[in-house]
Amino acid sequence: MVVIPIMMLLFGALLSFMVGGNNAVPGISILIATNVIKRRYVIVVSCLAMFLGAYLGSIRMVNYTLTVFSGPMQLLQIIGLSSLLTSLGSFYFLNRRGIPTSLSQMLLPSLVILSLITSSIHIYWSKVDLTVISWVIAPIASAFSSIILINIIRKTINRFIDKNLIVSMKIYKILILISSSLIIFVLGANTIGLIISVGLIGSRSISIIVPFVFAVMSALGVLLLSKRSALKMGFKLAKLNYSSSSSVMLSSFLVSEIFTLIGIPISLTQVTMGGIMGISLLDLNRSNIPELKKILTTWSIAPTVCLLGSTVSYEALLSILLHY
Repeated sequence: MVVIPIMMLLFGALLSFMVGGNNAVPGISILIATNVIKRRYVIVVSCLAMFLGAYLGSIRMVNYTLTVFSGPMQLLQIIGLSSLLTSLGSFYFLNRRGIPTSLSQMLLPSLVILSLITSSIHIYWSKVDLTVISWVIAPIASAFSSIILINIIRKTINRFIDKNLIVSMKIYKILILISSSLIIFVLGANTIGLIISVGLIGSRSISIIVPFVFAVMSALGVLLLSKRSALKMGFKLAKLNYSSSSSVMLSSFLVSEIFTLIGIPISLTQVTMGGIMGISLLDLNRSNIPELKKILTTWSIAPTVCLLGSTVSYEALLSILLHY
């Protein structure tokens, strides 16, 4: 049925567009707030990092869905289409209301619940278990690595401060530019890579087109959607200085990239929040705690909304598509 791959390509592209524009905001806002480079170059660098991450960096992620779920291809396609459609609606709905979301924690639960409902899809539970465990391990690892990194960075840079403050500030700015670009890159590699892996269920004949289209759409999302939110966000959440922001971004990148290379989708939001929590505990800064508590409570909302929505959309799609 040709219509299913086309619809999967369409909804996957739209989801990539929204995720790219929304989830790149923390990295972009830090670049803007620290004035590392001119604002017009921030979006260019961010778009390029997102495209390269989604198109090239996602190579270990693109087969994730088909290594976790197996069964009749047409049924897999309907499940994939329903999950993409539900995630797209949930992502838009929740983010419009200022509720932070994790795409991996929307897509995977949708795929799992629909596979259980059909009873014709085999689930490789070891891979699912590893993914769920990573959602706990990754933020903790990010918290510890951010503490280690900030101590290393502060000790290293402080050696230059007494000698040459200007040189020290330049080093900090280079670190922030690199770390923020890398976090946007790994966002493309991991999160957009997961969307690509679902989109590839549609048809192996368009396996070359799907990664390119989704990568382009995610970069367009950064270009068209992220700037206003990034300007508004600034340092509102983190209130980080140069050393803290570079430590959080670098630790988030390292942890996320490790899981991406393993081929495990994680929540980049959770990883970043873990890094911020680590810095907050180190500096005894409680100003971030209320915002972090809010984010912790909302992490349970997105999977719940997707679980309910995916069952409804699956039944509707199944009756429509199989009827025709």
